[in-house]
Amino acid sequence: MGSRGGFVNKIQPPTGLGFEGIAAKYFGASIPEAPPTPQAIVSIARESLKAHSLAKLPCANADAYKGRFCTNGGTSSCSACRLVAYCSTKCQKEHWSQHKAECMDRIRSADWKPVWIVEGRPPSFTGPPLPRVGRHHLWGNVPAYDILNIASNEQSFDQDFKICLPASGDLRNVILTINALPPDFDRQITIVVNDIDPYIVVRNMVLLSILGSSLDSADAANVALHSWYSACVPSEYLLVTAAIMADYTRSSPKPGRVKFTKNLGSRAVMECNVSDDTMLLMSCMFKSTYTVEDASQELHRVFFDRSRDDLHHRVYGRMEPSHRLAYLEYRRFGLVLPFGASSHLYNMPNRLLFSLDGRWLQDDSVTPLQSWNLPDVVAGGRKHGASRADLFGCLYFYLRDQLQSFAQRIKKFNITFHVSDFDASALAPKLSSGYFQDMGIPPSVRFDRVDVSNIVDVEYIGIPKVLDTWGPLLSSSPSATLVAYFMNWIIRQPGGNVDDADRSIVSAAMKRMYKDGRLPLATPPKQATFKFIKDAVDSLPIFLGLLITYHENSEAFQTYLNSHGMQSALRTNGLKLKTRHGIVPHLLTAPSTHFQCILMMKAGT
Repeated sequence: MGSRGGFVNKIQPPTGLGFEGIAAKYFGASIPEAPPTPQAIVSIARESLKAHSLAKLPCANADAYKGRFCTNGGTSSCSACRLVAYCSTKCQKEHWSQHKAECMDRIRSADWKPVWIVEGRPPSFTGPPLPRVGRHHLWGNVPAYDILNIASNEQSFDQDFKICLPASGDLRNVILTINALPPDFDRQITIVVNDIDPYIVVRNMVLLSILGSSLDSADAANVALHSWYSACVPSEYLLVTAAIMADYTRSSPKPGRVKFTKNLGSRAVMECNVSDDTMLLMSCMFKSTYTVEDASQELHRVFFDRSRDDLHHRVYGRMEPSHRLAYLEYRRFGLVLPFGASSHLYNMPNRLLFSLDGRWLQDDSVTPLQSWNLPDVVAGGRKHGASRADLFGCLYFYLRDQLQSFAQRIKKFNITFHVSDFDASALAPKLSSGYFQDMGIPPSVRFDRVDVSNIVDVEYIGIPKVLDTWGPLLSSSPSATLVAYFMNWIIRQPGGNVDDADRSIVSAAMKRMYKDGRLPLATPPKQATFKFIKDAVDSLPIFLGLLITYHENSEAFQTYLNSHGMQSALRTNGLKLKTRHGIVPHLLTAPSTHFQCILMMKAGT
């Protein structure tokens, strides 16, 4: 099971308790007659929080069962796997008996092959679609981007900005956008963060509340990082998070809409307008009684379902050996930590990633790495000594830096976050009608950026209705932009996917792939039939997944847009496509597909 040892803790933490119960364990108070205030809990827990924050890459010589922990930093990586680091040769030798099984894991071997090849059968994903595991999308599947990108657009920071994310998903684009502003930025920023999924809305409110709390910015970043992405957290994190949210959850919400304001630092504000069901969900999350053992069993049920092995092995096949082990380690424990970090204190299930009865909310194919630009993640980790082999260690340090910077900025920036849970199509008329006027949004509001995510896909709202709904709310500024991305178009448009493209197009893509060393052939491909590929490459499904990233399908995409009403919708709403992509590239590459991004602006500007 790896050196983390599962969800192991020498001293059993308080489990199966709501906020009041955990607080009673810590304070010995009579709950609810004399509950500690959230401020008291945060104040007392500060020292405990610091113990969980990694200021440097740790020495991997730790054994939770024996109570042995080296407190030095890791400076020299294991020469074989590069996943763990040690402070000295002595620590490395002492730890080898534990690390040996990981370092020599079969998954790291040079001759590793996917299970369907080993068993001599077709992979399961070439048959009927496998059912999804969880139906909530709590993490983004497109790398985060700065939605303002002022340097390439307005080119002036001396103005107010208004941003709307009607189907926001998580906060990654908000984080990156705020962090890209100058540290002395002093104008007003208005950000509407809306999503119809109550689990997403609760997470966004919780994360903003943590990052805007009275916690030290480094502690706030660490609590937010694990609340966002780790399956289990230290008990102090759950306690402090519940305390921060206690003002929302102590009383049962009245039927209807719930409106409230929360200060985030001295200048930033979170204005919330959510349903009573969303508030009830938040309250029940922190009163759930499933234990860390329940969470461990649920993770194993989801991530190690034998019927889905082929899906995971398809991902492994595109990875370097040590990256395969890092990915496997995340599947085992669900923790965003350096590979060599001890996890013995991560002893409470993260209530934000499980349902009220302890079920994992997402699909088993998602990881936090999909939400961020991987070169930036690796560079961020390297600054703190993490090896590029340790992907989740790099992600830990990168996210901690990003979240700490965000926490510092919202304490001094003049930002208003408007959080709501309406259907994306219903939100626009409410904004225009003055529904939010009492919360500071006049009916005349117009936005510098509207990011509609992938609700332009026909499976959701579609191009015409999205443009009809949100086009009128785009400002007339020359830089005002509506950003959309198309996630599912290639399965509907002939020529979109590589397996139905013209032979000459496939041949050109294969040659580029070979030139980059991504096609395991001794000589360059001379023909592009799939029979040739199948005969030459035994792990065909893996390399088809890579081949699509080399596939030029712009003409097919334009055909798709035209056939789904793009041109008429642009004319109707006085919009035009931008000829220069000044916010995101038009093509965002995911592991097995392309997300085509479209930028639209007001016509005549």
